[in-house]
Amino acid sequence: MPRPTKRITFTDVAQRAGVGTASVDRVIHDRGNVSEGVRRRVLEAARELGLNRMLPDAHRRQIRIEVILARPGLPLIARLGYEFRRIAPFLDRSISIHRTILEDEQPETLANALSKSTSDAVVSYLPDHPLVHQAVDRLSKRCVPVVTVVSDVPGSTRLAYAGTDHVQAGRSAAYFITTMTREPGPTVILCNHLNFQSHADRIRGFSEYPEQRAAGWSITGVIEGLDDRDRSELALRKVFKECPDIAAVYNVGAANIGGARHQS
Repeated sequence: MPRPTKRITFTDVAQRAGVGTASVDRVIHDRGNVSEGVRRRVLEAARELGLNRMLPDAHRRQIRIEVILARPGLPLIARLGYEFRRIAPFLDRSISIHRTILEDEQPETLANALSKSTSDAVVSYLPDHPLVHQAVDRLSKRCVPVVTVVSDVPGSTRLAYAGTDHVQAGRSAAYFITTMTREPGPTVILCNHLNFQSHADRIRGFSEYPEQRAAGWSITGVIEGLDDRDRSELALRKVFKECPDIAAVYNVGAANIGGARHQS
């Protein structure tokens, strides 16, 4: 009688490849999150041992995309993080998404995070600042594409911008304000910071519309509230005290609660 053939296990493959069984499981089931070298060793060991199952392509390279997001407590950033987590399971198994969360959105902080990236591509919401441009350019020289979302860094070597046309969004806001308000008057604009292209462009679009189509409207001031509700509320109260006849507030940023509280 022939001797029964020993059943090859993931432990056998791991021992032969010199890796852990968890790495073997990720490679055999094509789940990613392992280096190309580990992937190659595991598949070679599995074939040498005669592992009785369909093996994935040995030359399928993993692509790591790093999503860099700052200030996760802001509603927009929290939603972005959620959407990237939600889409990850539907991507090809050769693509993995890694999220880097930063506590502040200072240009130095984001430029440092970009410079430290070891991924194959980066997606981020970035301020339009020379330090950020330099960091994006360094990644481009390493053939690491950068895609901006929500706010762009025009003039940099980023690959593409995926987001809203903020000039048109600002014009749309001006259209609704000037058509829904009974009498024209001064307007105050609340934004995060003018270093963000998205906010600067919305303000530009908002400013252009009344000059062209709605006489009698003017902008009395632009408040950089840094998306901080308390700072935004105090600044709005000060402006309303100095100019009580303000007809409208255009909030470009995220401090909606602070913008609403100043009225109480």
